[in-house]
Amino acid sequence: MVLNLSLQNTVPTKVEIFSVDGKLQRQMQVAQSRISIDLSFLSPGTYLLALSNAVRRYTTRLRVM
Repeated sequence: MVLNLSLQNTVPTKVEIFSVDGKLQRQMQVAQSRISIDLSFLSPGTYLLALSNAVRRYTTRLRVM
């Protein structure tokens, strides 16, 4: 499974995926407006996807089937 994201700009952004118990599963720094993240390393379940840059932070639920 691959997650495709389109960001509004190319400001360096930290992408983090956490398990629901707070353990960091993956972290990466990106500077492109379109990114693809391979999620095949994750077991089925619910995770938190966090995107942050110098200005803002956005967190949402991510469900892996």
